Amino acid sequence: MKLIKSEFRKVFYPKSFIWLTIGAMGLASLSTAPAAYAIKRFAKLALPGHGLENADVVDGIYSKSISGYLFVMIIGALAMTGEFKHNTAVATFLASPKRHHVMWAKMLVAAVVGIAVMLISTATGFIAAYLGLQQYSDAAAPHSSVFIDTLGAAVVTGAVLAVIGVAIGTLIRSQTPAVVGIVIYMYLVERLIIVFWPDGGKWLPTGLITSMTNLKVSTSAGPMTIDTSAYLEPTPAIFMLIAYAVVFALLALTTTLRRDID
Repeated sequence: MKLIKSEFRKVFYPKSFIWLTIGAMGLASLSTAPAAYAIKRFAKLALPGHGLENADVVDGIYSKSISGYLFVMIIGALAMTGEFKHNTAVATFLASPKRHHVMWAKMLVAAVVGIAVMLISTATGFIAAYLGLQQYSDAAAPHSSVFIDTLGAAVVTGAVLAVIGVAIGTLIRSQTPAVVGIVIYMYLVERLIIVFWPDGGKWLPTGLITSMTNLKVSTSAGPMTIDTSAYLEPTPAIFMLIAYAVVFALLALTTTLRRDID
């Protein structure tokens, strides 16, 4: 318990935690608030029949409130890389010689914090989506299930991606490469994979997160086709995302965590 309390203090003490939480809230808001305008502006040209009068489209806007998960991964990564950046790793592992105890404590704390951050940012996204949609009188009302599904997905995503972040921070001890690597993968590599291998998108973390929101969308605009109707159901998606976390955690425990600490 003392180790867990210590890890909570390490997460909340740096100012970076506040900024990362604000970043998650900001990203959720930017993903939802302008969406109504974008759809209203371009739907008739690119996506006939998929305007704001379609309740499924409105659901899609609200589901984007989950977009702050990138910052949860970063918070998890910082929980471990911060030990090496600030040269506190030696003291931490001397206080708890069994290194896996430290990692489990960091993962537990990161999961709890990740859930809290995701709930806050997702709620902020809901508000931003509502305010954006209020500008258009013809916008359909969302299905009530979208809020339950998105909040449920936010809880799972916050816990699992935070754990993955801790594992990545263990594998890549240097803070800057770990954070930059997370951003590049989530915002570039995965998108390129989806472009060149659309059917594989449902197996990637972002595809699994989309599956957990239980949102089924099928649209086509020029060469780009978005079809989530073939994505996994929420329950298999949850287990698949957890499997990612287990693989990363075991890899970190069996390799990098055993290396000597300078």
